[in-house]
Amino acid sequence: MLRFSFSQLVKMHKPPQNTIDYFRSTPWTREILENNGYQIIPFFSRHLNEHTGENRFFAQTVNSKTTIPHLLALQLKDLKPPGLDSRPCRFVSQNPAAPHSLICLVSLGRGLDSHPSIVHGGFQGVLFDEIMRNLILLNHNSTCESGRGDIHFTVNMNVSYASPVTTPGVFLLRSQLTKREGGSGLHKLKFWIVKTGF
Repeated sequence: MLRFSFSQLVKMHKPPQNTIDYFRSTPWTREILENNGYQIIPFFSRHLNEHTGENRFFAQTVNSKTTIPHLLALQLKDLKPPGLDSRPCRFVSQNPAAPHSLICLVSLGRGLDSHPSIVHGGFQGVLFDEIMRNLILLNHNSTCESGRGDIHFTVNMNVSYASPVTTPGVFLLRSQLTKREGGSGLHKLKFWIVKTGF
């Protein structure tokens, strides 16, 4: 099989130990790793498929000391994806302590800068897009439903920039799937950058 699925990836790969050690070295990120409500999982986009070239951008191009040297994904253990054709959630908590399906710790370097020490806004959108992809794969894997599988394309994404994302920095990104529409295969998600450190 030339293309590996999300479930195969989780079985075959573990996140790099040096990345786990990196995030354990800072108190606020170590606290996140020690949260028993989450488990560390591989970030699909960081694993290059040599047969197809899939994931080359995140696995190679922005996998460097000056771009994204460290990226770690954590899945909510008690993951309960919304049902098909579910109504969107009226309110998703803005509380940093509130549980979200997928959270990611990322270290962003100056190779991503546009303005001095500020991550290019377009690349922030790319980062959100990849997290969205991983969240959809995670939820699809949890439902075990037949139909559309591991291939997805982004149709629309709205990003509001509240403040600059500065480099170098460590960031926590939270994501939540709020709605799934069966017939169209559409998913609606929300993201937040909620904490930074150095």
